[in-house]
Amino acid sequence: MQTLGLLDIFEKLPPCFVLDGYWDILLAIQMDLFKQEEWRLKLLEELLPLSGLPPNALEVILDDVLALLVEEKLVIPHKQGGYAKEEFEEVYGVLRSCIKNSPRRMVAWALWRAWTREKDKITVKDILREISYPDEVYEIILEEGSSSEHFGMSSRGFLLTNPYERIRKVKEIYFGEQDPHTIIKKIRELEAKEVSRILRRMGFKDERFENVNLERIRSILYECYGSVWPFFGNIVVKGDPYFKLFRGQSSTVYVDFPNEIIGYVIDKVGRASEASQTKDEFYNKAKMFLNEVNKRLNEVGIPWLKFSIQPNKFMKKPYGLKISIKWNKFIEYVESFSRAPTLIWEKYSYISSSRLPIIEILSRGSREKRHDYTKRVQNGVRALCTYDMKSIDDGLDDIKDTLNTMQKNLWRLSNRGEVPLAMLVYLLEAEVIIETIRQMAKNGLFPSCYRELRKFLENLSWAFFGDYLLIKAYKRYGLPYPSYALLVSKGWYEWRDNKKVMLNVKTARDRVNKLHEKLKQTYPALPGKDKFWSTVISGVTFPSFTFLFGKRISSERLPMEVPRYLLHTQIIPYAIKDFENIGKRFGLPNPEAFGKDVIDVIIKIDNKIDENLAFIIPPYPTNDLVLTFVEKWFGVNKKPKLTTKYDEYSTFVHSYPESWVVFPFSSVIEVKVFKKEIMEIESLIKELCRAYLNIFKAKSQHSSKKKV
Repeated sequence: MQTLGLLDIFEKLPPCFVLDGYWDILLAIQMDLFKQEEWRLKLLEELLPLSGLPPNALEVILDDVLALLVEEKLVIPHKQGGYAKEEFEEVYGVLRSCIKNSPRRMVAWALWRAWTREKDKITVKDILREISYPDEVYEIILEEGSSSEHFGMSSRGFLLTNPYERIRKVKEIYFGEQDPHTIIKKIRELEAKEVSRILRRMGFKDERFENVNLERIRSILYECYGSVWPFFGNIVVKGDPYFKLFRGQSSTVYVDFPNEIIGYVIDKVGRASEASQTKDEFYNKAKMFLNEVNKRLNEVGIPWLKFSIQPNKFMKKPYGLKISIKWNKFIEYVESFSRAPTLIWEKYSYISSSRLPIIEILSRGSREKRHDYTKRVQNGVRALCTYDMKSIDDGLDDIKDTLNTMQKNLWRLSNRGEVPLAMLVYLLEAEVIIETIRQMAKNGLFPSCYRELRKFLENLSWAFFGDYLLIKAYKRYGLPYPSYALLVSKGWYEWRDNKKVMLNVKTARDRVNKLHEKLKQTYPALPGKDKFWSTVISGVTFPSFTFLFGKRISSERLPMEVPRYLLHTQIIPYAIKDFENIGKRFGLPNPEAFGKDVIDVIIKIDNKIDENLAFIIPPYPTNDLVLTFVEKWFGVNKKPKLTTKYDEYSTFVHSYPESWVVFPFSSVIEVKVFKKEIMEIESLIKELCRAYLNIFKAKSQHSSKKKV
């Protein structure tokens, strides 16, 4: 059940479904009784002793219930095998837990459903139509006669009684009345009277419903979450002289509540109780403290939680600590918090504050009890997140489809493998990683999913990075250099560390700034540092990037894994052409001279004018440089930014307690946050893939393919 999907249930299904007869049918469906051959007849046979209704009357109800359940796709028709879908189980659980025995919520449900259909034209008759049996049921019962065994006494309220009890009530008030039409009319009058009484208690002073307070109705319906929201267990407070916790929601450790704060408040109130000499002293201390707590909760955006100290004559202690929950505000908080642009580690700080306090509860009882307890919590979270999990699955499917589509295009665009693209290789792994993330998500291992997503973004960015330099060089010069991503290795990485040669964003920027400073003396028309940096970075290809940031060497021995290129034949001639193109973009009058000057300035910056330096080693960039350049090259500057997501997911690589799993499916918010992340990653991947394929659309500048 989607968290805000509770109102969808109340909009699509009528509240009469919780009445006897209707409910018996739902129970039978939930028990899979209608899977049998000739299931409809079998179902009727099973229901007759349960409901006590005549077969003809039960058949009327059965037709109505099954038609609506099939229409809303909660039940598969018998011609297709006949079975209840998973969503039916969730709907059944909600109705059983929080509606079946509450006339107030039943009327609120009817009013909500009527409003969604009629808006300003609602009448009491519209509500009665939603919460009562059809006339035909009463007519069948009255025609066949009513045995006294069906006339029982009920304390559930008139609106929750079965048809026999309603008939009995009318005959009791209007003694001797036998006319079926009159009896049905009187039943409707008693129903209307009870509805009006409940409506007055809900704040409706008349029956015109001209200004329906939807917020009031919504808050009543959202009370259902108090019954279905998963919880870790109960808080135990012992030995405090002046207070104890009220029972119910005040002592329940719910999923996704700030339980560390709640524990802190209870502890502070307990200390005030121990330190006070009288109950009045305790009351004043506790009240002042709780007022400050409530004020602070409002300031930090948790207005749905409130603490109060109240006297209670039915408790052994003079005061009770009450924890009030505005469920409608809490549900809105869950949704808005999950969708907020807050950094993930900040969201996990809240999630952690909710579930870390369960350690004490987990320590209670045997291993079997702990297993049953965790299973109950997990089932509750899964039930609330059914649609969120489906959205996650669909999002992963979309990412996979996007990558598969690009893979098909790349084989053709790479001239059937003539251009050695890293992306063609990496997409094979990418598919495996997406499936790994899917399985982890199904098991509720969301911190592990973020670790995989981070590695996925890293490897994908390296493939983009390497192929960009390769494709641009190939289209410009016909040179099929190997992709950067296919060159990297552990041996090269370690050589880089030993030589202390590292290219990150800062060192790259410093080098380009120094180049700008030197060139500005000869070319005063050059733009400022930022524009110069941006133009140079977007204009380089493999040769110019290697020359600008690489390490020039003589013929010294290198580990096999470290790539090297002939400086004067494989790199400089094409680097000059790249810098000429950059000079054209600056609008310089003599770009050819600018290209050669850039080469000379770079050599002078390094003080390397020895002609024996015949080789150059490409720079081994850090991940932050790779991701930053990919963002720049592919124009991925919209939110979410690639570098931002990569940095956020680093939280789950390091040993922060906030990112520990604790146990799977112990947070509704955690599921919803991951759904948001998958939607954003899907959008990011699509944008990257479109930009990547656009590189191939650029017109080639070489007339014949040269081989190295």
